[in-house]
Amino acid sequence: MSENKTIGEALRTAGYKMDFHLIRDEFNGFDGNSVWQVSFTRNGQTYSTEFRNAVLARHFGNGRPMKFCHINRQAGVSLHQAGLNRNSRPNKPTYADVMYCLLSDAQSVCNGESFEDFCNDFGYDSDSRKAEAAYNGCVKCWQGFVRMGADFDDLNTLFEDF
Repeated sequence: MSENKTIGEALRTAGYKMDFHLIRDEFNGFDGNSVWQVSFTRNGQTYSTEFRNAVLARHFGNGRPMKFCHINRQAGVSLHQAGLNRNSRPNKPTYADVMYCLLSDAQSVCNGESFEDFCNDFGYDSDSRKAEAAYNGCVKCWQGFVRMGADFDDLNTLFEDF
């Protein structure tokens, strides 16, 4: 049994349910992400957010994984592969990958860190709207976990070696 499957089973046992659907695919053959609407439900409470899957989390219709291509425009290397990659499909995000990312976001603010502390910890400029949006997103994520009654100690233990 794979690590992700074990974590997924443990999350389901703890009462978490995850639903997701593809919102848009921003992949162009070279780069770009697939964007998913993800919802976690537990104890009658739901937290929903967008989740961006990594560029390499793709496959072709026959299940064969996509080949990553480094583009060297001068040599024309990998342009053919990039064209083939445009026909790839995004992999569905795994329970474990999504929860791990959201847990990391939530934990970056769960101890009441101020916006300034957040910026210092992650190298953001505290005068940046992008930094403020990231901070507010992490706060919203933390609030979602709290609303669902998440036990951060249990979740940390579950993802200890992930």
